[in-house]
Amino acid sequence: MNVVGKGNVKLLLNGVNHVVHEVYYVPELKNNLLSIGQLQERGLAILIKGGVCKIYHPTKGLIIQTVMSVNRMFILLAQTPTPTNAHPERCLHTSPQDLSSLWHRRYGHLSYKGLRTLQNKKMVHGLP
Repeated sequence: MNVVGKGNVKLLLNGVNHVVHEVYYVPELKNNLLSIGQLQERGLAILIKGGVCKIYHPTKGLIIQTVMSVNRMFILLAQTPTPTNAHPERCLHTSPQDLSSLWHRRYGHLSYKGLRTLQNKKMVHGLP
């Protein structure tokens, strides 16, 4: 899978906002992945012991704690904070180079021949 962008993600965990910088955007992933190496490079300490992962900030102390799932992943359920000021929130947005792949996914993985039929018969507005 290709990384098509990089940006900052704001997470709301236990009532506290945290910003994770330089997160990769991979559109094909169903879930976001955080790298322990990236967290460590940003000064966080990670302790994994007894099926529990704890992440510590140097000044804030324990900021995240989660238990291991059945497939040996540590899942963080975070909320996206709602804006409280006049500045709208921004998110990563990319324009794929290959639009046929995008439309293939939009139509439930319709074959490319089917997409050409939709295009040739002008059955869909905006289909390039």
